[in-house]
Amino acid sequence: MSVIPLKGMRGAIARNMTLGWQAPRVAMTVEVDMTACLGQQVGVTPQVLSAVAGALRDHPALNAWLTPEGIAPQSVVNLGMAVALSEGLAVPVIRNAAARSLADMAQQVRELAAAARQQSLPPKAYQ
Repeated sequence: MSVIPLKGMRGAIARNMTLGWQAPRVAMTVEVDMTACLGQQVGVTPQVLSAVAGALRDHPALNAWLTPEGIAPQSVVNLGMAVALSEGLAVPVIRNAAARSLADMAQQVRELAAAARQQSLPPKAYQ
């Protein structure tokens, strides 16, 4: 069996996801009635991303990177958004998510998902 080298975008995604697993994990389950969200013109995904961005803005200690030197708080909330592709998963980044309106978040979700599926995003969109 031969080894398939991880290079280019696939290699960068694999390295970043591996680094992400080095941080401690906490799991929590909460039931939420999303009935009111389903009647909105924007989808559920932009609403959830907006809520997460707001929570990270309101609790800046959670908006941080784990580095070898310690915890590095971030001044801007950037969110990775998983997009299913036929060949795997892409995770483009929504920049400055906490400053976006719900309509802008919905537009970003649509644009990034479409571009990821067309493989037309630059590597910087995944960093």
